[in-house]
Amino acid sequence: MKAPHPPTLFDDDSRALIEAVTDVAYIMDSEGLILMGNQVAADRFGIRDKTELANTQLYSLLPQASADKRRSMVHMAVNTGQAVRYEDEEHGRIEAHSIIPVIGKNGRVSRLAVVVSDITDVRRSSEDLRREQQRQIFYMESLPGFVFLMGQGHEIRYANRSYKKLFGKGHSTGHAILHKEGEECPPCPPAAVLSTGVPRQWEWNLPQGRTFQAHAHPMTDTDGSAVVMVLGIDITDRKQAEEMLLQTQSYQRAILDNIPDIAWLKDTQGNYIAVNEAFAELCGMDADQVVGVNDEAVWGTMAAQQYRERDQETLLSGNRVKSEEMVLGRDREPQWMETVRIPVFDENGQTLGMAGIARNITERKIEADRLAFSHKELERHVRQRTLELEEANRTLLMEISEHKQTLKMLETAKEKAEVATQAKSTFLANMSHEIR
Repeated sequence: MKAPHPPTLFDDDSRALIEAVTDVAYIMDSEGLILMGNQVAADRFGIRDKTELANTQLYSLLPQASADKRRSMVHMAVNTGQAVRYEDEEHGRIEAHSIIPVIGKNGRVSRLAVVVSDITDVRRSSEDLRREQQRQIFYMESLPGFVFLMGQGHEIRYANRSYKKLFGKGHSTGHAILHKEGEECPPCPPAAVLSTGVPRQWEWNLPQGRTFQAHAHPMTDTDGSAVVMVLGIDITDRKQAEEMLLQTQSYQRAILDNIPDIAWLKDTQGNYIAVNEAFAELCGMDADQVVGVNDEAVWGTMAAQQYRERDQETLLSGNRVKSEEMVLGRDREPQWMETVRIPVFDENGQTLGMAGIARNITERKIEADRLAFSHKELERHVRQRTLELEEANRTLLMEISEHKQTLKMLETAKEKAEVATQAKSTFLANMSHEIR
């Protein structure tokens, strides 16, 4: 609604300034009558041309609640003679209002310059940033390790609860926790990151007997100043476990390298993970050269095919497999090995690979072959002697048969002789009797 108003003159500079403002801008009197505005203001109020804003009642262009609030703010600016700034939300948008009173020659407020800026996106961005900062703080507070921000003066600008629990709340500077008595701070890793802008990481041994893996990264604080964020993860247990593992591996290596049998570990793809010195000596390669390669690289294609079949049998069956295999060592002399392959599983029962151990049984095989040869020779001699004995027995039986026949003939002859002798004796007796 328009009301009569005496013509108000504005110079070109004033009009240019109003039009140069990218936000809603207009000049009004203390009763709410718009005297002049830019095209942005006209668009905001749904008016086609900015010239139509002149002599328009502001409050008639606004919803009742916004009009009442705007009227109260204008009265405040008029009564106090001071600029009034406030924020209001309308149609889902947040606007920042600046009402600046213009004092006339009579000392009273004659006009008011109004600038309205849409700050919805800024407020939402600020809110998103605030929420993101809260999330980041929550993450840092939830970390198992300590986190702190150190400024260029080595002051601690932020520290999470793990830091306070570890170092206490009394450390206001990084120097107090990063250095020994009498040390200067510039050589410390966070200070070096501040000066170079290059991230650093190091193992930090604390007096409490704990070891931390520390990471220092350059950052920019909200005020634009350079800071360094230090994150420390407690690796004491891991370090102790690693040391125990290394010690265990040293013991295992000492045992493996001092047994006469050859031993090895393979993964499921057939690549060697570890071998002992006996293995390396047999194949003529350094132990380090064997690790990571397969049987073909160590023993050749033909032998590799045989070993691959035994490996697959072990992995697929999940059982211990024992076999005898001939190996050509670095001297190309055949050697017989009694080999045992055993699958290796993790705690979930998944196959990790296999372990193997082989014992040289060449001498035993030679002795076994000799014994087998001697046994065969003995059997041959026994068979030959048996044949000879059988032949002698047959000859003896024949001789005995002939002897029996001779004895029978002798007995017959004897009987005949005895009969003849008896007849002769009888004849002589008869003859003698007759002669007498």
